[in-house]
Amino acid sequence: MLFRWVICPVVIASDGVRRAKVSTITDPGRPPASTFDDDGLLIVINKTYQHTSIISSGLVGEENTWCLCLVWGESMANLDLDVEVVNLLGKDFSTIAEARAILDLTPRSQGWGVSQVNKTASILQVEGVDTVGLTIDSTFEQWLLSTANTIHLNHKGVKGL
Repeated sequence: MLFRWVICPVVIASDGVRRAKVSTITDPGRPPASTFDDDGLLIVINKTYQHTSIISSGLVGEENTWCLCLVWGESMANLDLDVEVVNLLGKDFSTIAEARAILDLTPRSQGWGVSQVNKTASILQVEGVDTVGLTIDSTFEQWLLSTANTIHLNHKGVKGL
């Protein structure tokens, strides 16, 4: 299982619920499930990526078009193919503990150069995130909290994702 911190669009699912786009993308590493409908016809269900997200409640003043996710799956190949799904930290983690532990680290401690920090800041700025004060020595938690603050006015933090 791999874990990744991403931002992605919010989509309206067929049931009318606002969801993270990653929840609609098939994880090619998970075999499809099959079942029968009420008429006895075989239905094949593709398994999508699992995630936990900070997504807006849809209120004015919140960012309603994209969200922050901790996403996991067996293969990240289909996420890599989707240009709207941005791997914020540029890497995958083999456990959820690793994905959370990085929050206490800084870009500098992970070997990031100024150009990678500036690239990430630019991606976030395009989405309306206030990156003033975020530096190569800010923790990844500070980077993700700044992102979360743009999305939802009353989020509960990123360490609990």
